[in-house]
Amino acid sequence: MTRIRAALAALVLVAAVAATSHAQAIIARTPSRGTTAGGTTVELIGNGFLVSATVSMSGAGPQPTNVVVHSSTRLTFVSPPRAPGSYAVVVFSAGTATTNFSYVARTRSGVPGARKPVFSYDGRYMAFESRYSLVPDDTNGLIDIYVRNRKTGAVRRVSVSSMGGQALGGESTSPAVSADGRFIAFQSRATNLVGGDTNDLMDVFVHDRDADGNGVFDEAGKVRTERVSLGLIIGAAAVLGNPLGGDSGDPAISGNGRYVAFQSAAVNLLGAGDPNQKTDVFVFDRARRVTRLMSTNANNVAGDGHSRNPAMSLNGRYVVFESFANNLAGGNPGTNFPISDVFLHDRDTDDNGVFDENGGQDTVLVSRNPCGANLTNHSIDPSITYDGRFVVFATVAGNAKVDQNCAPDDGNRVRDIFLYDRLAGVVTRRLS
Repeated sequence: MTRIRAALAALVLVAAVAATSHAQAIIARTPSRGTTAGGTTVELIGNGFLVSATVSMSGAGPQPTNVVVHSSTRLTFVSPPRAPGSYAVVVFSAGTATTNFSYVARTRSGVPGARKPVFSYDGRYMAFESRYSLVPDDTNGLIDIYVRNRKTGAVRRVSVSSMGGQALGGESTSPAVSADGRFIAFQSRATNLVGGDTNDLMDVFVHDRDADGNGVFDEAGKVRTERVSLGLIIGAAAVLGNPLGGDSGDPAISGNGRYVAFQSAAVNLLGAGDPNQKTDVFVFDRARRVTRLMSTNANNVAGDGHSRNPAMSLNGRYVVFESFANNLAGGNPGTNFPISDVFLHDRDTDDNGVFDENGGQDTVLVSRNPCGANLTNHSIDPSITYDGRFVVFATVAGNAKVDQNCAPDDGNRVRDIFLYDRLAGVVTRRLS
């Protein structure tokens, strides 16, 4: 009998230790941050949560409210107001479990209203960002991405999760739209648009307005939001996960929504580490689920300067961007200061319809004057026509326009717009 009692006591002790150990690990939290006003519903995924669990937060001020234990592995609470910063969140259950939650001040665009409008190819849909609540359930107090159907006048918010939940934890800005208006790409600091977004960085997302492919946009339960700025994490098996080390943003999208170009300072998008420790331009192939580096030279060597602000042709073959790199295709190193140039990356130089093949891609310098000389000041803000033939860019360089003897002939000393003809290979004329 004594041995039986001892065995039972040992079992009880093992069970108690197991329960305590299970409760001491919070596996995930969504979102990972909210605004200083509080009111963000935070979901914790872990183990061993008891119905009697309570939640506390460090820092002076009110404590979390509306603590609900949905199951032994899922708990939610509403964040209290706090000053900007990171705070410890402690769950008291069968033991304790700790995570952190960050607060950021609400940020608003300097000018009230909407901005950055972009059109679908046929002009029916217009995507834009707005700080105002244009739909009844917009209560997050943040800048969101909307789409207006210019035929019906209907307005939809698309910076939402696949379940329709509004973005929390950060603004959504810089929309890009596919040819038919089905796919909307944008950048966002929100942490709840997809599961597992715990990097506290700006990410790039694509919202599919017709996930079931039946031709009807914005049906309830038939939309999907995915993150496309994904880090390649190499372990036992390579998987796509959180980008690390820097923000991703400024997306451009191909006409069919398959390719998304963006800039990123993340260090693990290619899996093997950052090749140059610079901001680079990438393209994510949504069909093949792979990321390719665009800011490279013909030998596939990454640029030695920051690259940013991409634009893309309709089929996704041509990507233009601005860069401070000097090793891409004869960029100007500058004499008194680094100079940004505009480059065009052709993903299919052998014209066989297969993008990104080794030896089948090239980068050319766009921002040259008609005589082929480097420009003497920054070239920025590139844009490309749908067919990929013409590129426009802005520059204040005094030698962008030349006379018949190739002498500088742009005497207005202000920024002008110039046109590059890809087929001719030269800057043809000033447009401003």
